Amino acid sequence: MQRQALLLWTVVASGCAATFPQPLTANQLATYGSAPAVVAYLGQADASAAVCDLGSAGPHLVVVDQDIREALASALREGTIPPPVWRDCVARIVRGGDHEGAAAMLDVVSDAYRALLTNANVETSAVWQQRLVAVHDVLVDRPPGVNPHALSMATLRSALQQVLTGGASGPVARSNGEDLRAVLDLERGLWRGMPVDLALLDDLAARGDESTLRRGAERLPDGQLRDEARRRVIRLHIDASPFAEVRAAAASVEPLMMTAGNNRVVLADHPPVHGWIEPHAPSPRAVLVRQDLARQTATLLGLNTADLVRAPVLPASPLRDAIRVELAGISRPVTVCAPSKELDPSPCLQPQDVALDSSFAFIDGDGMMRFRAGIRAGELITLAAAERLTVPVTVAGKPVATLDWPLRFESPPDLTYLTFLTFLTFDATTARPDDWHLRVRLERSSAGRLVYVVTQADRPSVVAVVESADADAFHIISQGARGRDGNEGAPGSDGRDGQPGWSASCPSSNGSDGGRGSDGSDGAPGGDGGDGGAGGNIMVEVACRSGACPDLGALAARAIISRGGAGGVGGHGGRGGAGGRGGAGGSSTTCTDSDGNTSSLSGGFDGTSGFDGRSGDDGRQGRDGGPGRVVVRAAVNEAGH
Repeated sequence: MQRQALLLWTVVASGCAATFPQPLTANQLATYGSAPAVVAYLGQADASAAVCDLGSAGPHLVVVDQDIREALASALREGTIPPPVWRDCVARIVRGGDHEGAAAMLDVVSDAYRALLTNANVETSAVWQQRLVAVHDVLVDRPPGVNPHALSMATLRSALQQVLTGGASGPVARSNGEDLRAVLDLERGLWRGMPVDLALLDDLAARGDESTLRRGAERLPDGQLRDEARRRVIRLHIDASPFAEVRAAAASVEPLMMTAGNNRVVLADHPPVHGWIEPHAPSPRAVLVRQDLARQTATLLGLNTADLVRAPVLPASPLRDAIRVELAGISRPVTVCAPSKELDPSPCLQPQDVALDSSFAFIDGDGMMRFRAGIRAGELITLAAAERLTVPVTVAGKPVATLDWPLRFESPPDLTYLTFLTFLTFDATTARPDDWHLRVRLERSSAGRLVYVVTQADRPSVVAVVESADADAFHIISQGARGRDGNEGAPGSDGRDGQPGWSASCPSSNGSDGGRGSDGSDGAPGGDGGDGGAGGNIMVEVACRSGACPDLGALAARAIISRGGAGGVGGHGGRGGAGGRGGAGGSSTTCTDSDGNTSSLSGGFDGTSGFDGRSGDDGRQGRDGGPGRVVVRAAVNEAGH
C-alpha cells in the first residue's frame, strides 16, 4: 500500500500529451471519457464538476476507472485541477458510484491524504493547504457507510495516530488529523472517548456546537441518535432564522424540516409579487457564440476577457442567492431552496417552481442554471437578431427577473465549396437553378449582424453569422478543382556493357580490345498537367429590410468569390538511360620458350563507354481554371418588390 501511494504521486499518464479542443465542453468530455480528457476539462476556467455526476441527466462521465482515479490524484498534487473543483468532482464520484467504485476512489483519496499530512509544505504553503482541505473534505463528507477498503482504512487510522502522537507534525496537519479522527470516532458512536447519547446531544446543542451535531446526524451508527442530532441542528437554525414567521411557527416547521430538509413555499398561498437578480450574482462579461459550420452547430462560451482563443465554457450558475423574489404574505424576499443537507428553514422556492423562458438555458434538479450544448443552425438566426442573450425568469408563470449578457459571434472560418463541374459563360437572366453552383442569401439582422444562408444543389443549407465588424474577414468561395499533375516520364534503359577483350596467350597471340558499351536510350517526356477546374457560378440574393442597401451589395462582391483551380504541375521527363561501360581490354602476358628465352605479348585496350540517353522533356503546366459568374441581385420580398 505504501508503494501504491508513492506511485500515485509520481505517475505521469502517457496520454497527458494528448490535445483537445479549446475549450473542451462537457459534451465533448463525455465523448472522450479518458483520463487525460478529464484532467484537461476540469483544469479549464469555469469548468463544472457536474460532469463527474455518474448517471446524471446532463453530460457526464459514464465510467470512472483506475486510470481516471489515479490521474485525478496526480492532477491535485501537480496543481493541474483547482482544489475546489477537484473536491467537488471526487465527491460526486464517491456519491454516484457503486460500492466498489466508491471504495476504490476513497482508497486513492486516503493515500493522497496520508501523503499530504506528512508533507512539510502544508505548514507553510497556502496552495498545499488548499489541497489538503480538498482531500479532507472528501473524507469527512462522504456518504454514511461509504468507506475505503478495510486495508486502506486501517492504514489511514495508523497514519492519523502517528501524526497526532508524534512530535514532528505541525499545527495544520494535527488540526486536520484531529478533525478526521473525530469523524471516524463518531462512526463508532464515540465523541472524545465518550459514548454518544441524548444527554450529550443536548449538551452540544446548548453550547451551539452545530458542527459536531451535523456530523453526528450523518455518522452515528444508531439511526435514532442520528435523527435526534438532526433535530437539534434544525432547532438551532429555526432559533436563528431572520424570518419571524419561521420562529413563530417552530412547532410546525420542525417536522417539515425533518422530512423534507427545506421549507418550501406553497405558491398558491403566496404568489410572487416582484423579483430581481442580485448584482453580485456570478456571470460572464459576455457570451461568445462559436460556430461549427461543417456540423451546423454552435457552442455558447463565456467571454470574461478579450482573449477569444481561450474563451471558457459557460459555467453552471446557482440560482440560489442570485435570484430574489418577494412573495405575498412572506416578510422577506426568498430564493431557491438550499440543498436539503444544509437544513435551512428559510421559506424558499423549489427548483421546479422556477422556469427559464429560453431555449438556450435550463434549470437542473439542484437549482443550477445551465446552458444547452449544441445550438442548432436554425437557432443561430434567432440569436443573430438579438443584441444580447436574454433569459427571462418566471415563478409560477409570472415574470420576475431577466438574466442577460452582451452577445458576440466569433468570426467563422471561410466556407469553401469545391466544384468538379465546368461552368460556361451564360446569360444570368435565363439561367436555370441547376446552372448555379451556389445560391447565397445575405441579409442584415435587426441587431446589425450579417446572416449568410448558402444552398448547394440538394444539400442542406448552411447558415453562417458574422459580426459587421468582421465582415471583410469572412468569405464564401466556389473553388474550382486543382488540375491533375502530369505523370512522370518513364526513364530510359541503360546501355549494355561492352564485351571484354581476349587476354594475350602464348606463344604469339596479343590481347584484343574490349568492346564498346551500347548507348542508353532517351527518357520519355513527362505528362502534361491537367487544367484547373472552373469556379462555379454563384447567385447572391441580398435581402434589404427597407429601401436600397448598396453597402450589402458591395460587401457581397468582396466576400463571395468564384475562383478557378490552379493548373496541375507537368510531370518531370524521364531520366535518360546510362551508356554501357566499355569492355575491359584483354590482359598482356609473358612467354618463355624451350630455350629459356622470354618475350612479352601486349594486352588489348578497354572499349569506350556508350553515350547516356537524353532526359525526356518536362510536361506542360496545366492552365488555371477561370472564375465562374457571381451575380448579385436584390431579393424579392413577400410583397413582390
